[in-house]
Amino acid sequence: MPVRVMPFLAPEQLAGEPPTRDSDLYALGALFYFLLSGRPPRNPVSKDWLLDPRRVLNLTPVIPLEEFAPGLDRQIYNLVSLLMMNERASRINIFMLEALAAERSGNLPEDAYA
Repeated sequence: MPVRVMPFLAPEQLAGEPPTRDSDLYALGALFYFLLSGRPPRNPVSKDWLLDPRRVLNLTPVIPLEEFAPGLDRQIYNLVSLLMMNERASRINIFMLEALAAERSGNLPEDAYA
Protein backbone atom coordinates (compact mmCIF):
# COMPACT_ATOMS: atom_id res chain seq x y z
CA MET A 1 0.00 0.00 0.00
CA PRO A 2 1.45 3.40 -0.94
CA VAL A 3 2.53 5.43 2.08
CA ARG A 4 0.87 8.55 0.64
CA VAL A 5 -2.56 6.92 0.94
CA MET A 6 -2.10 5.86 4.55
CA PRO A 7 -3.05 9.19 6.21
CA PHE A 8 -6.52 8.77 4.67
CA LEU A 9 -7.13 5.27 6.06
CA ALA A 10 -9.48 4.65 8.96
CA PRO A 11 -7.88 3.58 12.25
CA GLU A 12 -9.31 0.07 11.90
CA GLN A 13 -7.66 -0.29 8.49
CA LEU A 14 -4.36 0.90 9.93
CA ALA A 15 -4.77 -1.85 12.53
CA GLY A 16 -4.98 -4.41 9.70
CA GLU A 17 -8.75 -4.89 9.42
CA PRO A 18 -10.34 -5.08 5.96
CA PRO A 19 -12.12 -1.99 4.62
CA THR A 20 -15.82 -1.55 5.31
CA ARG A 21 -18.48 1.04 4.53
CA ASP A 22 -17.54 2.73 7.82
CA SER A 23 -13.90 2.99 6.78
CA ASP A 24 -15.02 4.45 3.44
CA LEU A 25 -16.90 7.16 5.33
CA TYR A 26 -13.77 7.89 7.36
CA ALA A 27 -11.84 8.23 4.08
CA LEU A 28 -14.53 10.60 2.77
CA GLY A 29 -14.05 12.77 5.86
CA ALA A 30 -10.27 12.65 5.39
CA LEU A 31 -10.69 13.69 1.76
CA PHE A 32 -12.92 16.62 2.80
CA TYR A 33 -10.28 17.54 5.39
CA PHE A 34 -7.58 17.56 2.71
CA LEU A 35 -9.66 19.53 0.20
CA LEU A 36 -10.58 22.17 2.79
CA SER A 37 -7.17 22.52 4.43
CA GLY A 38 -4.63 21.46 1.80
CA ARG A 39 -3.02 18.94 4.15
CA PRO A 40 -3.64 15.34 5.19
CA PRO A 41 -5.57 14.86 8.44
CA ARG A 42 -2.70 13.06 10.16
CA ASN A 43 0.80 14.42 9.74
CA PRO A 44 3.23 12.26 11.71
CA VAL A 45 6.55 13.74 12.75
CA SER A 46 7.98 10.63 14.40
CA LYS A 47 11.30 9.12 13.31
CA ASP A 48 9.55 5.74 13.27
CA TRP A 49 7.30 6.85 10.39
CA LEU A 50 9.20 4.88 7.75
CA LEU A 51 9.72 1.83 9.99
CA ASP A 52 6.11 1.36 11.11
CA PRO A 53 3.82 3.89 9.39
CA ARG A 54 0.57 2.17 10.38
CA ARG A 55 1.35 2.28 14.10
CA VAL A 56 2.67 5.84 13.96
CA LEU A 57 -0.42 7.04 12.08
CA ASN A 58 -2.77 5.31 14.49
CA LEU A 59 -1.07 7.12 17.37
CA THR A 60 -0.98 10.51 15.63
CA PRO A 61 -4.02 12.62 16.52
CA VAL A 62 -6.02 14.46 13.89
CA ILE A 63 -5.50 18.19 14.26
CA PRO A 64 -8.89 19.94 14.29
CA LEU A 65 -9.81 21.25 10.84
CA GLU A 66 -10.55 24.68 12.36
CA GLU A 67 -6.81 25.25 12.83
CA PHE A 68 -6.02 24.91 9.12
CA ALA A 69 -9.27 26.12 7.56
CA PRO A 70 -10.62 28.90 9.76
CA GLY A 71 -13.81 30.72 8.92
CA LEU A 72 -15.86 27.80 7.58
CA ASP A 73 -19.40 27.11 8.67
CA ARG A 74 -19.60 25.20 11.99
CA GLN A 75 -21.67 22.47 10.29
CA ILE A 76 -18.76 21.67 7.98
CA TYR A 77 -16.40 21.21 10.92
CA ASN A 78 -19.00 19.02 12.66
CA LEU A 79 -19.58 16.82 9.61
CA VAL A 80 -15.87 16.24 8.99
CA SER A 81 -15.40 15.49 12.68
CA LEU A 82 -18.29 12.99 12.69
CA LEU A 83 -16.92 11.26 9.59
CA MET A 84 -13.46 10.98 11.12
CA MET A 85 -14.29 9.61 14.57
CA ASN A 86 -11.71 7.01 15.60
CA GLU A 87 -14.31 4.63 16.99
CA ARG A 88 -16.52 3.11 14.30
CA ALA A 89 -19.52 3.08 16.62
CA SER A 90 -19.19 6.86 17.11
CA ARG A 91 -18.69 7.62 13.43
CA ILE A 92 -21.61 8.93 11.39
CA ASN A 93 -23.02 6.09 9.29
CA ILE A 94 -24.39 6.10 5.76
CA PHE A 95 -28.02 6.26 6.88
CA MET A 96 -27.37 9.26 9.11
CA LEU A 97 -25.47 10.93 6.27
CA GLU A 98 -28.32 10.33 3.83
CA ALA A 99 -30.87 11.70 6.32
CA LEU A 100 -28.70 14.77 6.90
CA ALA A 101 -28.40 15.40 3.17
CA ALA A 102 -32.15 14.96 2.65
CA GLU A 103 -32.92 17.31 5.53
CA ARG A 104 -30.53 19.99 4.25
CA SER A 105 -31.89 19.75 0.71
CA GLY A 106 -35.53 19.80 1.82
CA ASN A 107 -36.19 16.49 0.07
CA LEU A 108 -37.51 14.59 3.07
CA PRO A 109 -40.49 12.29 2.43
CA GLU A 110 -43.89 13.60 3.59
CA ASP A 111 -44.10 11.18 6.53
CA ALA A 112 -40.77 12.41 7.92
CA TYR A 113 -42.44 15.59 9.12
CA ALA A 114 -45.12 13.76 11.15
